[in-house]
Amino acid sequence: MASYNQRVTEGEITSWLRAYKIELHNTEPPILECYEQDRTVIPDGTIINRSTDVLKYTMTDPTDSIPLIDPETFEVTEDHFTAGQFWLMAASTYMFLARRRDEINRQNAEMSLNG
Repeated sequence: MASYNQRVTEGEITSWLRAYKIELHNTEPPILECYEQDRTVIPDGTIINRSTDVLKYTMTDPTDSIPLIDPETFEVTEDHFTAGQFWLMAASTYMFLARRRDEINRQNAEMSLNG
């Protein structure tokens, strides 16, 4: 996969921008924060990370259209999704994880009782 804004300099030092952390705030209105980082890999394999920015999006309009990117080139494709669909995917992921955790806890409690 290509890297966003990848740069290669003399001595094969490679660096690129990336979101190293994304936070979703379940507030009214919902807020998304992308913590950006400049990652540099020097020839001996050492990785240097430098925080650069926090990109903030407040979802005031769930119909905002967000373009999908090609995962190999990071170029924008013709496909889109809405901010509301993104929020629904995030909520669905949380519910999936919470239910899976609850089921594991239920099974562990039953095993302890039947022990």
